[in-house]
Amino acid sequence: MWSALLPFLLLIGSVGILVPMAVWSLECAAALLPPRNRAQLANTLRPAIAVLVPAHNESSVIRHTLASLAPQILSGDRVVVIADNCSDETADIARQAGSIVLERHDLERRGKSYALDYAVRSLDQSMPDVFVVIDADCTAHPGALDQLARLAFSTNRPVQANYLMKLPANPSPLQPIATLAFRIRNFVRPSGLDRLGLACFLNGSGMAFPAPMMQNMVWASGRIAEDRWLTVELILAGHAPLFCREAKVTSRLPGQKRAEISQSTRWLHGHLECMRAQGPRLLLASIRQRRLDLLALLFDLLVPPLSLLMMLWMAVLSAAVVAGLLGFGWLPVIPAAAGGLLMALSLGGVLLRFEDKSVAQALWAVPFYIVSKLPIYASFIVRREKNWVRTGRDPIPPPE
Repeated sequence: MWSALLPFLLLIGSVGILVPMAVWSLECAAALLPPRNRAQLANTLRPAIAVLVPAHNESSVIRHTLASLAPQILSGDRVVVIADNCSDETADIARQAGSIVLERHDLERRGKSYALDYAVRSLDQSMPDVFVVIDADCTAHPGALDQLARLAFSTNRPVQANYLMKLPANPSPLQPIATLAFRIRNFVRPSGLDRLGLACFLNGSGMAFPAPMMQNMVWASGRIAEDRWLTVELILAGHAPLFCREAKVTSRLPGQKRAEISQSTRWLHGHLECMRAQGPRLLLASIRQRRLDLLALLFDLLVPPLSLLMMLWMAVLSAAVVAGLLGFGWLPVIPAAAGGLLMALSLGGVLLRFEDKSVAQALWAVPFYIVSKLPIYASFIVRREKNWVRTGRDPIPPPE
């Protein structure tokens, strides 16, 4: 009985790991196609915008963020900084830069989702056409606000910018791999989904929403991955997010080891928790409503973080190979090997198309990067992160 059951279980596991690897590879391959032409956006109406900047003790970085926004602000636009439970000079710095400042004090309900909810309710009597959300440690590159606002207003859909991470001043050997993983998640895969005409996930910063949509959403969730939860709620309500690769927003990975672990823990635990809780909702809704867009978003959601996907693949492939050597048959090896081949080919295309030589030269560190994530995944099982924790910042000097 065991000799018949083991190959079957291994085959199920092998096919199971092939599915997310194939989804990942398809999205990356589609990103290699010529992007959509959005030149017509230049002829659409430029709506009035309110840029929301949620900030908790961001005095070391917020000058830089506001300076990147200032040249893009037109008459009728507003920059609104939500100084959320701040005990530093964040609010004063924002006022000096000419921003509207909303100060919020609630030690029980902390985090970005509560700050955004407070801002939307505070501006209820003076709504813009479009809200844009930019994190307080980010740089909005020239033209980003214009592209986001025009696309959100003309399509009446939420829009996600091309949000990327840069290396800190003194990067660790593993951080180039982290920036590559972040680029694939936040730029390459959304580009592929956009090329296929599908929705993408929101990524927290560089998000734009038509004002009525922003008013009607429930923001105060307290989730550590509020952007992914919000994406599911939006698409279930018929508002599928678009990706705008032309609008670029950047931040930096933390230079401090403790801050890097804290940030990575929040991202990875938030992703896994959303997979666990929102996956079944998307599946049931896609069946009941007969909507392929919900099914496509479900498949995208069920792709684990890249480091975890590689861990699972290596475990499944190793088990299948060992079983084959012990005489249980080689059939389970085929799907797992096919998944690895698809991802290798897709990654090669991504590196040639989007990355520079320095990232390719850092690929030797991939196994160490994967191993470094093991404690974070183990803590999801035994001590899951449930509360919002601010990531420590590296100070950024003000622009000259």
